[in-house]
Amino acid sequence: MKNNILILLMCLPIFLFGNINDNCKVISLNYVNSESAVAMLKAMGYSVVDYVQDESDFSFSPKLDTFDDIDSKAPGLTIFKFPYENVGYLDYNSSGESDGSAFEGMASYLGGSSMPDIISGEPPEKIMACYKDGSEPDFRVLLEFIKNKLDVPADQVMIEALVIEINSEELEELGINLYGQGENFTATTPDMSSDLDGSQVLSGLSIEYSDQALIDTEGEVLQSMFNANIEALLNSSSGEILSKPSVMVMDGRQARIQIGQHIPITRTTSGTAYTSEDVEYIPTGIILNIRPRISNDKNDILMQVETIITDPEKLSYGSDGILITPIINNRKVETFISVENNNPFIIGGLISDKKYDSVGGIPILSKLPLIGKVFSHEGKNNIKKEVIIVLTPHIISNENKSFSRVIPQDSHLFDSFGNELFPNSYRLKDDDIFDLKFIYESPVVRDVLNMVQNDSYGKFEDLDFKSYRQLKEGVLPGEDILVRRMIYEIIEREKYFEYINPEKVIFPEDGSGIEFLKEKLRDYNIFKSEHFRALALKFVTNDSYDISKPFVRPAFKVDVIDIYDDSKKDFKNLLNQLNQDSGNTILISSPKHLRRLYEVIILKKILILNPDLNLNVKSFKTGLEIIFPSSDALINNDIFIDKDIAQYYYEINSYYEAFENKFNAEINPLINSINE
Repeated sequence: MKNNILILLMCLPIFLFGNINDNCKVISLNYVNSESAVAMLKAMGYSVVDYVQDESDFSFSPKLDTFDDIDSKAPGLTIFKFPYENVGYLDYNSSGESDGSAFEGMASYLGGSSMPDIISGEPPEKIMACYKDGSEPDFRVLLEFIKNKLDVPADQVMIEALVIEINSEELEELGINLYGQGENFTATTPDMSSDLDGSQVLSGLSIEYSDQALIDTEGEVLQSMFNANIEALLNSSSGEILSKPSVMVMDGRQARIQIGQHIPITRTTSGTAYTSEDVEYIPTGIILNIRPRISNDKNDILMQVETIITDPEKLSYGSDGILITPIINNRKVETFISVENNNPFIIGGLISDKKYDSVGGIPILSKLPLIGKVFSHEGKNNIKKEVIIVLTPHIISNENKSFSRVIPQDSHLFDSFGNELFPNSYRLKDDDIFDLKFIYESPVVRDVLNMVQNDSYGKFEDLDFKSYRQLKEGVLPGEDILVRRMIYEIIEREKYFEYINPEKVIFPEDGSGIEFLKEKLRDYNIFKSEHFRALALKFVTNDSYDISKPFVRPAFKVDVIDIYDDSKKDFKNLLNQLNQDSGNTILISSPKHLRRLYEVIILKKILILNPDLNLNVKSFKTGLEIIFPSSDALINNDIFIDKDIAQYYYEINSYYEAFENKFNAEINPLINSINE
């Protein structure tokens, strides 16, 4: 019976939806698992085919909706859940029991967990939607709901931790009174407690800031004051930074920061006839377990924080270098707090008052018998040390993925050039990105984007499918031209054209064959003529294709144009005039134009080396790494000028006009269809 139902379900899309290739689409889920997505869609009334795993033979049995549910939402649309086993990526001991010695467990902890033997190459989180002919609008509604409402990424929190060890007497040097209360904050500390060795230990230190006048909307004023006070303390040699880790975690997920070391101790097991020793590793230092939850208004962060501070004392080692019965102070703080975005706060602390005997004296004289004590002294001293942890959370919303705290600084240290074995790379900086807000603030752009976003049934999709999908994602036609211009300016600033060998630059001339650009410039005396002249390379294609000659090689038509003035304005006007029809003409009248051509050649090579580079303004953001060609490849290899280089040359010289022309060419049909 089970097999019959399974066969029926496999044939169901064929009977109901006709052509499976056209009417069945696989939808990959990026941020939500398929179990949750299917449960939500089923609750909304969609017809869903689910599967249940049989634990006895690990097979999957189909689970059908009732007929009442099938007709409740979209009768021509059915969603199929892919059957797969509920397994994780890491093969861990789910029972939590330790197998093997403590040393093996520690080795596994430090070396990482083993991965499963078999990992499927297909995405584990996906569903398939099949629809009848005529139900395409229902499918589009489903697709938009999944993309914009259901399968959306969660915001993230960047947590910066600062671990400082200071003298407790110098704690007030922070510029705030941690032991009292002021009008700008509230500080609470529990009672002092004594450890087994008599040391005084304070745990559970916490501070809350409550005066809103101290901070702006981003919390930068308070943070700057707090950082300045800590800097002053460190400069006075009263404090020492033990560690400054940072971690980024998704909203509602747990982050773990561990700072310290694992110390070995001996463990002896005695029996009636034997005695065995084993080595066990104990973690010491500071462990922070943090789970943040962002508020709805994205101004506050509710944080569950667990702080564990362990401090070994009175260490004694055996002959084998293993610790013998060490004393380990341990303090643990668990709390829930609410803190404003970008605000620093202190949680957890360890104050230790250690007493020790000191002996000193005058060298040589203090060692003399009988009278040595006259030249020596003995005393008892106290050392009070405290470890404080400063945590600063920062909300990183999906709308602000180029958040400055998670990207490298604007430094060439993050660039990589001159490598022998690895490709050259450049990391985008703030100065590399154009300020293009004026484009997206245009009323025309806003109206077009709103119309496309509200077009749930896709009535504009038939105009230009590629442009339609890009507009759905907020990408305007012509943004690729602006991005190529930004990449070009990086090439120009880095003087990468110097690696181009002029003897290697060639192009196909119409009716002639392969020619060297340098020789053409010399033959026509472009740079040394008494009056201004320019070399024009216009890309042409021969349309005389037939059976006997199916392939016709594209080429450039070479012209020499006399110009009245070599000014930038006249050159640009002439270039625009020559590119009105096709936009595939190169114009060179001075060495600076030749240099620009070299830089455009490098631009195309960069685009080839970065095939996954999205040429839109939203994706072109600070911190993005771009692969550059090696200098040897540019110097030693022949460089062929083609149609793409001619197009890029025109667009680089007149990038705004080219962007505007492409935008109008693809948007005007959309606007005209709406007006009709």
